[in-house]
Amino acid sequence: MNSISKKKDYNILFTYTFPFGTGVSQNQSSAMSRPFRKLFEKGEDPGKINYVIYKEGDEHYLLGSFANTKKHIIFFPSLIDQRIISQNGQKINQETLPQLDHLTIDIELDKWHFKVLNQNQQIAKFPTMQTKSIDKSLKLWFVWRVKSKKHLETLPKELHWFFPASFSDYKRRVDLTMGSMSKAIHNRIWIPSRPKMKHFLNFEFFISAKKDESYPKCPVFLKSTDIEKENRKKSEGRTIPIQLDEFEGWIFVRVNAIKGDLPIDSEFISGESIAKIT
Repeated sequence: MNSISKKKDYNILFTYTFPFGTGVSQNQSSAMSRPFRKLFEKGEDPGKINYVIYKEGDEHYLLGSFANTKKHIIFFPSLIDQRIISQNGQKINQETLPQLDHLTIDIELDKWHFKVLNQNQQIAKFPTMQTKSIDKSLKLWFVWRVKSKKHLETLPKELHWFFPASFSDYKRRVDLTMGSMSKAIHNRIWIPSRPKMKHFLNFEFFISAKKDESYPKCPVFLKSTDIEKENRKKSEGRTIPIQLDEFEGWIFVRVNAIKGDLPIDSEFISGESIAKIT
């Protein structure tokens, strides 16, 4: 059940209830609430939100949220620490670390980029990167590796967030928000079995312009990773399809647990950096 309450003329509290999760979150920068920024700041309809939830045993963690602007597809990743410490292997000035906000892919599915919050809490764009074609339709967008589940946001049972709105605009924004909430989709993904030895989570994001695209069957291997390649072959994975509102194609998210360790908490690897897909 979702609800709203008006604390003052310019302060609206929204409560979103998930079908699973624990506790209450008031994290205004959560990947659960960031998709609504267009509504908070400009009064624009955020449309249907697709939440992706990672399940491990009885525990649920938010992987991120998808939204479709009709010009771009946006993914808001869920990370406890959103600071970016490097890009393309180059370290960023530790005193001015930007915070990762979202990933944006053009509707043609060939190019994408990060958008970050700078020191002034303004949105800034990182350089454009390329996806990697697997066939005429299917693209590998990016690979996201996470050291462990503890670096993802724990999924709450209830999300509370506030945003300001003028009194004259109140009814319209409430209707848009409640409409978006009621249409939200919860996609759950999990690993059939995980290695008992130390491992990290490996998420692969594919995107297709066709609705009838079958699940991507091929493993994704990164260059210069012979040992990891062997571990990747031995790991069980799971793929889920995600269909966005008013998008003619599919997004596929695949997860594996790969034996080994990451030197950092989380890293994103662009599809264009993948040396081989077999």
